[in-house]
Amino acid sequence: MKEAQSNIIDIPETKASVFESKKIINKKGLSLSLELLEFLYCNEVTLDQDIALSLLKLSEEYSLPLLKKKCAQFLAKELTVLNVIEMANAADLYGSEELIEASLDFIFRFKETVCQENDISKLSKTILVELFLRK
Repeated sequence: MKEAQSNIIDIPETKASVFESKKIINKKGLSLSLELLEFLYCNEVTLDQDIALSLLKLSEEYSLPLLKKKCAQFLAKELTVLNVIEMANAADLYGSEELIEASLDFIFRFKETVCQENDISKLSKTILVELFLRK
């Protein structure tokens, strides 16, 4: 590949800032830009919550349904009382039906604890409506 010879990967219509701002390596040594490239070239990705959430957004922006599914599945397994509101809103924003369903199930299953520990009014209107329709 020409990328191997030049050490440059050209991604047309992509702002360099998408990768430059994400060069920060998190606590587990994962880099968003490297994980995205790993997925694009090898169809593999190593996730933690921060990387998965950021890649969920990028998967929507760049129409990468398999990456979106992998991120949603990972995030669904990581749901907690303290992060479920953020995950549900992200799922709604980035169109991840799988993560929306997992979040709604989690909220409904642990509704008393979720309501005690969180401000439910911070849920998106779409998620709130879905939640009330489940009663």
